[in-house]
Amino acid sequence: MREERVRSRVRRDPAAGPARRLHGDGGTVLVEAALLTPFFVFMLFGILEFGGAFRDNLTVANDVLIGTRQVAIQGNAADADWNVIQAIKKASQAIPLSEIQFIVIYKASGPTTPVPAACLTGPVSSGSNPCNWYGPTQIAETSNTLPENWLTCASGPSSSYCPSTRSVLTGSPGPDYVGVYIQVLHPWITGLFGTSINLHATSVAHLEPEKLS
Repeated sequence: MREERVRSRVRRDPAAGPARRLHGDGGTVLVEAALLTPFFVFMLFGILEFGGAFRDNLTVANDVLIGTRQVAIQGNAADADWNVIQAIKKASQAIPLSEIQFIVIYKASGPTTPVPAACLTGPVSSGSNPCNWYGPTQIAETSNTLPENWLTCASGPSSSYCPSTRSVLTGSPGPDYVGVYIQVLHPWITGLFGTSINLHATSVAHLEPEKLS
């Protein structure tokens, strides 16, 4: 009987509402929040940052494929490189034009030839893999008509690897392989991962044969 009375004293009334926190619980919650909040903020910013970088990387990969497709179509037309750059600019609207550092169009030895290291810093006119290097000035060209200097292989922007010299013959060794390389500077927004990162892509196309050798 006595034991039953003791139990009845400690039994809570369900209608009395939630139990009060023990003294000091509020401080524990604040400490936990202070420890976990930076982690969740870092994770959120990471998702945003790498999501944007992944989007731009896909855009660059798509742009370089469009560029080589245009290269194959243009063949040895004098304005081939001009048309390639215009096609790339049109396809890369998701990326600000100012973020495209440079575009390289080079002669490849085969379908897997990477961009020559020397072509990453400027045009190269000698050797087995000459290339044209197009920086911000040429990429930002907004003229609706083709500038005359692009047609001058002696001194124009396309002079190092003149488009009109590219082979489109069907005989041996056959049409040229031409590669396109694009490099983009993607800025980090939050600064948690640095200031920027270089994104780049390469693709090689076989020029479409146009006439017999």
